[in-house]
Amino acid sequence: MKKPSQPAAVAIVVVAMVVAGVLGGVGLDNHLFWDDEATTAIYARNLIEQHKITAYNGKNLVGYSFGGGLGEDLGRELRVPPLPAVWAAVGMIAFGQDTFGGRIMFVIAGVVSLAVMAVWLRRHLGRTFAWYLPPVILALSPAYLLYVRNCRYYALAVMCTLLLWMFWAPGKTRRGSDSVNSDPLNWKCLLRYAGGAVALVALMSTYYLGAAVAFASLPLFFIHGRYRQPRQYVMLGVLLLTALGYGGWILATANPFAASYAGEQWSASGHFARSAWHLWMFVRDLGPHEFFPWLLAVPLLLPWFLPEFRRFRPLAVRGMALLGLALFYVTMAAAMTPPDMAKGDVAEMRYVVPMIAIGAAMAGVSIFILWQYWRPAAVVVFGLLIFSNVLHLGFFGKRLDAGRSWWPPTLYRYVYEITHDHPTGIESLVAVLDELPPGTTVRMWPEKVSYMVYPPMFYVSDLHYCDQLTEQKPIRADLLPLPGYLYRERSLPDVVVTPTPYVGETLRDLSRRHKGEVYHIQKACREHWNYTKKPEIPSRRFERTADDWLRYPGMVVLARESAPKAVHDALLGDFEQPESRHRLGLVMAKLNRFGQASAYFAAEIEADPDCVTRYLDLGDRAAILGLDNLAAAYYAAVIKSDDSRTGDFLNWANLLTHRGDPRLAIPYFRAVLTDDDKNAAAYVGLGTALWKSGSPRRAAKSYRKALEIDPNLPSAHAYLGRINAAAGKTKEAIAQYRKALELIEEDSALAQEIRKLLKRLQ
Repeated sequence: MKKPSQPAAVAIVVVAMVVAGVLGGVGLDNHLFWDDEATTAIYARNLIEQHKITAYNGKNLVGYSFGGGLGEDLGRELRVPPLPAVWAAVGMIAFGQDTFGGRIMFVIAGVVSLAVMAVWLRRHLGRTFAWYLPPVILALSPAYLLYVRNCRYYALAVMCTLLLWMFWAPGKTRRGSDSVNSDPLNWKCLLRYAGGAVALVALMSTYYLGAAVAFASLPLFFIHGRYRQPRQYVMLGVLLLTALGYGGWILATANPFAASYAGEQWSASGHFARSAWHLWMFVRDLGPHEFFPWLLAVPLLLPWFLPEFRRFRPLAVRGMALLGLALFYVTMAAAMTPPDMAKGDVAEMRYVVPMIAIGAAMAGVSIFILWQYWRPAAVVVFGLLIFSNVLHLGFFGKRLDAGRSWWPPTLYRYVYEITHDHPTGIESLVAVLDELPPGTTVRMWPEKVSYMVYPPMFYVSDLHYCDQLTEQKPIRADLLPLPGYLYRERSLPDVVVTPTPYVGETLRDLSRRHKGEVYHIQKACREHWNYTKKPEIPSRRFERTADDWLRYPGMVVLARESAPKAVHDALLGDFEQPESRHRLGLVMAKLNRFGQASAYFAAEIEADPDCVTRYLDLGDRAAILGLDNLAAAYYAAVIKSDDSRTGDFLNWANLLTHRGDPRLAIPYFRAVLTDDDKNAAAYVGLGTALWKSGSPRRAAKSYRKALEIDPNLPSAHAYLGRINAAAGKTKEAIAQYRKALELIEEDSALAQEIRKLLKRLQ
C-alpha cells in the first residue's frame, strides 16, 4: 500500500469520521430507548431538572432490582458511573430532552474515537504502517455503529480507552535522540502523564470494569522494546496513583461493591469455573457479534510459513500483539464480571465493546500485509470484511432475523434500517400507556421483564410506576415517606402490562396478591413484546416483522375493574381494528378460553369475509405445529361465520381420523364443539381421533361426554369398551360391549365386530 502524504492520510481519517457521523446520526430517533438507555436518559433528565444525578425525582424511581443497586440516598445506581448521564444531559440541553438529544453526544464520541484511534496507531505501530486504514474499517463496522448510537457508556468507553492507550504510547523516536535516557520530566512527558491521567479518570467515570481492564493491559506493552524506558515507568506510576486516588474517592462516596442485586455472591470455589465460562462465551461470540474478524489472524502467520512474506514479520508481530491484547482484555473482563451478571447463554458483549476497535486495528494490519504482497487479495479481503461477516466466522452464530453470514451484508441491513423506520415493541407499549390519564399506577409483570418499565418511565413520565422498591431496602430518613405504589408489597396497580407468554401466570399472581380485585384483559399491543433494538447483532431485528406477525400479540394490557373508568376507556382505542381483535383472540386461546378466542376471530371474519381462507390456512398451520387449541379456535371462528360448514368439518375430520392423520382431525372436532357443546357425534369423533393419536384417557373422557348427551350411542359404548379392554378392565369392557349390542342391528358390521371382541374377552 503506497504511503499517502501526511495531509492525504489525515483527509482519509476525516472522511471516515464524516461517514461514521452520517451513518451514526441518520435515523437516530427512529427507535425509542431500550431499558438501559432509558435509565441513562432518566438520570440525565433528573440532573438537568434537579442539578444532581438521582434515581428518584419525587414521583418515579429507577429502582432496578427493587432498589438493591441504589444507596440509601436513592441517588444513581452504585455500579453505574456518572459520566454517561452527564454526557447525555449535555446533548439534552443542546438538542432537547428526547431520543435524539439523549443519543447524539454518544455518536459524537464515537466519531471522535476514530481520530483518537488513528493517533494511537500512528504512535504505537509507527508511521510506516497505514494508520489511517483501521479508522476506515471501524467507521464502516455495523457493530460499532450500533453501539455508539446508544445512550449508554459504550461510545465513551471506546473513546476513553483509546485515549488512555494513545497517551500511553511513546511515539516514534527521532534520529539522534536518546529517548531511553531522555528526561522523563520534560514538558512533553508531563503533558502525556496529565493526558493519560485525565483519560483514566474519564474512563473510570464511564465504566468501572472497562477501566480496570484497560489499566491492567498497560504492562503488556512492555513486551515491545520501545515501551521499556524510564518515561513509561514514570507514567505507569502516575496512572497507578491516579487510579488509587480516584478509586478511593469512588469507594468513599459511591461504593459500587455496596450494591445488592438478586443473584449469586462472590465465592472463591465457583469463581474460577464461572470466569472460564464467561471467557469461553466472550471468545465464542466475538465473531458472530462482528467484533473480531478471526480469519484475518491468518495473514499474520504467513511470514513464518511463506518465504516471500518473511519481510513482514515485524509488522505481523505487532498485529499478533493486538490479538493478544484482545484476548487479555476479554480474559480480564470475564474474571471481573460480577457473579450476578452474565448468567445467560450469550456473552454480555457490551462489557468488551472496545474490542471492536482492536478487531479493526488487527484487520488493518493484515490487509496492509496482503496489499504489500498481492493487491487484488487485499481488495477482496477488504470487501469481504465490510460486506459480510464471513471473516468474523459469523455463520457460527444464530441470528434472530434468520440472516445468513454473507447476504444481505449487515452493513446493508443497518443502512436499510436507519433509512426505513418501523415501530418496536417498546414504541407500541409507550403509545398505549400514553393514552392513560396522569397518575395512573402501572405495573410491569413479571419481574423477569420489569426492565421494560424504564422506557415508559422516560417517555410517559406522568404515570406512577409500581414495584421499584422493597420494604427491606434501607432508605435515608429525610426521604421518607415514599409513595406506596413504589413498594412491591404495597402497590395496587390500575393497569398491569405483561407479555403474552406470561398472561395466565400474571392473572393468577394478581388474584393471589390482590384478593377481591378483578383485572380484565383490555388490549394486546401490536409489536413483539420484547426489545429487539439492543445493539447485539445476532439478537437484532433490522426490519419490521412480516405482516402475519403484526397480528401476533405483544404486551397484554390488563385494567383493574375498580380503577377509574377513564383508565378503561383509554385502553379501548383500537378495538374496532381487525388486527386488534385477532391479537386478543390469540391471548384468549393462550388462556384456553376458546369460546372467547373464536368469537374475536369470528368478528374479524365478519368484517372481512374474504379472510375465511386465511383462517383455514392458519388453522392448518397451527394443527401441523401441534397447537390444537389454537387451530380449534381458528376453525370455530369459520363455523361461527357460517354454521353450514359444521357438517363439512365433521366429514373432513372423520376422513382424517380413518384415512389420514388423526392428530390433525382433533382441532376440527373441537371447533365444532366450541360452537355446539351438545354435539354428541363430534364427541365420538374426537374420542376416536384421540384414541388413534395415542391418548386413550382423553378419548374415554370424550366418549363419556357423548354418552352424557345421548346415552343410546352404540358407537360410543363400543369404543369405550375397546379402551377398557386395552386397559385390562375386562368387566367394564364386557358391560360396554353388551350395551352397544342392545342398541344396534344384529346384522350390522359394527355388531359383528363387537361380538368378536366380546368373544375374546369371555
